[in-house]
Amino acid sequence: DCIGIDPPSLISTPGSGDYKNFTLQFHKLINVTVDFQLKAINIQTIINNEIPDCYTFAITIVMDNRAHSGMVKISLQNRASIKECKDPTVSGHAESYALEFFDALVSFVCLLSLLLCGRSILRGIMLQNEYVWFFKHKLDRRASWEDRMEFINGWYILLIVSDLFTIIGSFIKIGIESKTLSSYDLCGILLGTSTLLVWVGVIRYLSFFQKYNILIVTLRAAFPNVIRFCCCAAAIYFGYCFCGWIVLGPYHTKFRSLSMVSECLFSLINGDDMFVTFAEMEHTNTLVWTFSQVYL
Repeated sequence: DCIGIDPPSLISTPGSGDYKNFTLQFHKLINVTVDFQLKAINIQTIINNEIPDCYTFAITIVMDNRAHSGMVKISLQNRASIKECKDPTVSGHAESYALEFFDALVSFVCLLSLLLCGRSILRGIMLQNEYVWFFKHKLDRRASWEDRMEFINGWYILLIVSDLFTIIGSFIKIGIESKTLSSYDLCGILLGTSTLLVWVGVIRYLSFFQKYNILIVTLRAAFPNVIRFCCCAAAIYFGYCFCGWIVLGPYHTKFRSLSMVSECLFSLINGDDMFVTFAEMEHTNTLVWTFSQVYL
């Protein structure tokens, strides 16, 4: 809405053709925002005897030059919406009832699993309370937190989270297939995460075998020590992140933000992209360049 230019004369109204012919002075440019919409048609749905899908993409391109560093930061945002094409010459109906029925069936099974796991967790908590009461009033002892957690099955909690993600993701998928929602990213994250948790839950059934159970018990015993090691390593890692962001941020594109610093350091730990990281470092400041060599 704001054009930061200094023309020699007044610019005509935006509707006229003269508005396109203006002189842009780069040293005065702060930012440029371009908003437009694109429409597309997915004709592959015709194979399934469906009405073609009409997509509307709201595109926003922002060119940020507030730093005036000689490099313009460009970002693109895309918001997509989907609906059935409304045209008098197009008629038909979408035959997606089988998929929607399958999604509803999956949601029902996951809801049943959720209720059963929730009931087991609730009964475990009730039994835990009776155990604590018995130790306190009959034996005059306090039950340790580790003993109390033996009544809570962590696999059930994992299944509950997985079922919740699957149910929500299935309903979003039904909305996408019925052309009422377009939350593809959220649907993919929920269903993908639920699939990951389900496969992690398969480890529980391997514990019924003696040889596999040895490995699982070892992992369970070593888990607290692994977490302690990760906490100590994370403190050092974050220290490197903040140090690189503060010192090397003005001189290296990979250290401009904390997220970029974290990604760069993680790749350097694995030995990836080592030469490019050294080569892109500016040599204008000898002190900073020497620090970067020691730091990296």
